[in-house]
Amino acid sequence: MSFAGCANKFFFESPDVLLCWPKAEMVNARIRISRWGPLWTVQGVIPNRQPSGEGVFWFILEQPVGHKPLLLLLADGKPLGNVLWSGSGDGFLVVFPGSFVANPRLVTLELLDSCSQTRTPVGVFQILPP
Repeated sequence: MSFAGCANKFFFESPDVLLCWPKAEMVNARIRISRWGPLWTVQGVIPNRQPSGEGVFWFILEQPVGHKPLLLLLADGKPLGNVLWSGSGDGFLVVFPGSFVANPRLVTLELLDSCSQTRTPVGVFQILPP
């Protein structure tokens, strides 16, 4: 359970609940990604494969953020994984299931701010045929 600021607002988070009050403002306007990756992979090849069989996207920001908002990575509008912030606030990781790269396609990635429900476009991830 934790309490944190959300653009001079506050939210409460537990494993079962996320409450933001009063209505959150666009905190992700400060989130500007300078680099992210990987940008592509081949079908069935899990990028940055973890011992658990999951993959990882990495993101570097133009400048660190003081407040680390609760963000979710969306793939074609569907939740893919939660953001795991670096200690310094200058970047973050998103762990995703290995099955995500099972089929060749282009996938549009966006960040969803859990408090404000605003979306920030990231880019297109390519899963190429073998």
